[in-house]
Amino acid sequence: SEPCLLGWSFEVFELLVSRPKWPYKPNPTMAAASGPRVLSDQDKVRVACEMLRQAPPGEFHEVFSDVREIVHNDQVLQDKAVSAFIAYDEDMFTPATLPDGHKTLVTKYGRVGLGMYVDPSTNTLFKFDHVKKEASDVKPNERNALYELTEPARRHYELLLAEYVAKQYPAGTVAVYAKNVQSEDEIIVCLEDHKFAPTNFYNGLWRSEWHISPATGAVSGSLRLSFHYFEDGNLHLQSRKEVATTLTVAAPDVMARALTLFVRKSEKAFQVHACKCSLCPTLFPFPSLWPGKHSWASVLLYLPSPTTPFEETQFHTRMHTHIHTY
Repeated sequence: SEPCLLGWSFEVFELLVSRPKWPYKPNPTMAAASGPRVLSDQDKVRVACEMLRQAPPGEFHEVFSDVREIVHNDQVLQDKAVSAFIAYDEDMFTPATLPDGHKTLVTKYGRVGLGMYVDPSTNTLFKFDHVKKEASDVKPNERNALYELTEPARRHYELLLAEYVAKQYPAGTVAVYAKNVQSEDEIIVCLEDHKFAPTNFYNGLWRSEWHISPATGAVSGSLRLSFHYFEDGNLHLQSRKEVATTLTVAAPDVMARALTLFVRKSEKAFQVHACKCSLCPTLFPFPSLWPGKHSWASVLLYLPSPTTPFEETQFHTRMHTHIHTY
């Protein structure tokens, strides 16, 4: 559950500047060759896909514009990097606004074909453009026997969780899916909220994912926080926590209420912990803590002293080594 910092992988930088990994060991064959190494289209696409997958929240288009300059071949990029576009949007729980204004999420649980997703709230299908981030071609989804069997229970979860999200998250969106996995029904909840403020040099994203077994009451959740701050420095933070519990098996409305309480308790505990152990609490993108302009001079107040126990310095030390000012 301890936050960690991630930046571009060394491999990406290595390919960009065409330099070997450190420590450098001369290769006789390479030493005989003169001039910089020329990247093949395959290498360029591999670099592009890696960069797109690591794009900070809210900055996909900026990264995409940069990788176009690396590849210099839009057709190759479109043909070979489409999987990176899809993986990024599904992992980020990218919000999709349908033509009628209704909002849903793009996730792997809603994918029904290449570029096609289902909105579980309205049981409609829509096409999603992973480059433009736009939804279109909305049409009704098939109402099969599984849908008729699971929809009443799914609706109970959706109503209570949508109410919770509306109160807790300013720009939040929730999608609740009913699946049948290995002959057992499962409710899957995906929740997203974000604050993108590039003019203030930061973008933040909150995601949580929940799996519930109505038959056993087993619940597992994954809470994720992503944040990028880039004024007078470059701070990219990602934090994740796994939680689990078992609910008392009961009627769907009762279990939905119990799940909503557990979600609220778990998310609040994680967010409070993240703020307490952070470099600066105002860096975290929670509704009441949206950051404004930040002075890097205040960083010194949060660095560990030489006498601080090792286990208490791990997060701060990593954060300090990943802060670069220019």
